[in-house]
Amino acid sequence: MNRRSICRTAASVTVVLVLVLVPAALGGKGGNGGRPGGGASTTATLVASCGPCVAGGYASFSGSGYDGSQGAAQLYVSGAWTAIPVAADGTVSFTWYMLATGPYDFRVYQRGKGQKLALKAQLTVTAQ
Repeated sequence: MNRRSICRTAASVTVVLVLVLVPAALGGKGGNGGRPGGGASTTATLVASCGPCVAGGYASFSGSGYDGSQGAAQLYVSGAWTAIPVAADGTVSFTWYMLATGPYDFRVYQRGKGQKLALKAQLTVTAQ
């Protein structure tokens, strides 16, 4: 074997190891692929004012069924995190700027058992 084929073989082995070991490592982080919480049960609602939404514009969202005593929830949108207020009656309302075309994955989390983040609602909206 020449040096080039040894390098290709080593690179192939590395790729295979990554593909095998990374999912196994994430699987051991709480049954939820390493995401916050550990459960995927949703107990609240989240509704968009549009569907599809307009790229380059704002979309309004509202929902109910959240824990109002916490005062806030964590919003995850396609890789970004931010806090949104939760009213005492357990409702939420916020706007989001839909910068580009494509799907936006909205997930709302609040503290659950053991103070871990628990998924409360999830919604995918497409911007065109």
